[in-house]
Amino acid sequence: MKPAILGLGLVALGVVTGLNRPSTAADTAGRAAPDLTPMRVGVYDSHAVAIAYYHSEQWRAELLKRQAEYAQANAAGDRQRMAAIEKQGREAQELAQRQTFGDASIKNILATMTNALAQIRTKANVGSIVAGDVREYSSTNAVDVTSLMLEPFHPTSETMKVIEAVKKQRPLHPNGSPAKQ
Repeated sequence: MKPAILGLGLVALGVVTGLNRPSTAADTAGRAAPDLTPMRVGVYDSHAVAIAYYHSEQWRAELLKRQAEYAQANAAGDRQRMAAIEKQGREAQELAQRQTFGDASIKNILATMTNALAQIRTKANVGSIVAGDVREYSSTNAVDVTSLMLEPFHPTSETMKVIEAVKKQRPLHPNGSPAKQ
């Protein structure tokens, strides 16, 4: 019986203090109206970003680092370390192929772009950035940010030609067969 009395007391308190009254123009004066404008979304071609990354000086430096580690392990006769580095190389190559020609995530590449992503969002005036085909978005709030996503990797004209050529190909499924469009 006490819970019911407590509940009635809270309702009465609300009525007396006006907590349950409808808001008026005076209540909302000074508060900004909520922004109901749909958020702009930046859309990028993940295949193009993968190609730019794997053709970049940044990736080349990573490969040189791995080669140096391998040479050091070889000089030390550390066959186990050499095998591990070879395995990492094979896995990196397979991932690069799946990212470039398939549907694998490029989260490892995006991790290298942490600072650039914030700048891209600002420059493109978008709230978020997603992988996809801008043509698949019916919203007028979708903006193609692929070119901005490529900039941190400083793609050469040759790299841009490769990107254009890959755009004309159908992506592959993880099993290597062509994806249906």
